[in-house]
Amino acid sequence: MMALCMKANRMDLLGKNMEDAIEIRALESNIEELRNFAISCTLMTKDELKQKYADTFSSKLTNIVSILSIYLSNKNFLVGELSVADFELAHIIEMYSWLSNTTGVPNPFLTHANLMTLVKNIKNLPGVSEYVTSPEERSMKWV
Repeated sequence: MMALCMKANRMDLLGKNMEDAIEIRALESNIEELRNFAISCTLMTKDELKQKYADTFSSKLTNIVSILSIYLSNKNFLVGELSVADFELAHIIEMYSWLSNTTGVPNPFLTHANLMTLVKNIKNLPGVSEYVTSPEERSMKWV
């Protein structure tokens, strides 16, 4: 992620100080667990997915989603200012929306309005809004 921030000349996305950087890294580790499970879902049959999804989300991952929602609270972005963790979480939320839409499994983020608002905040950023609404053909525009 650091290389992308350097290339975009946006080192501020890694945090404005060491405290922010530590918070962002802690958030990223939770987001990574959500990502790993979402990716593993693509390797399962629909029946396996529904069982594993219910088993996993009824316990550990539901807690992570709730913790992220509580952490975000009523802020626009996770650490107050825009960071890489916001982009990563918005991407993961969109992955789970895609999983839900294509397989019928429930989307655990839908019950957390503030997390869904985070996705809107990210999609409305200059450059991002143009990308996600562009007519250019992509197999998965945002996911």
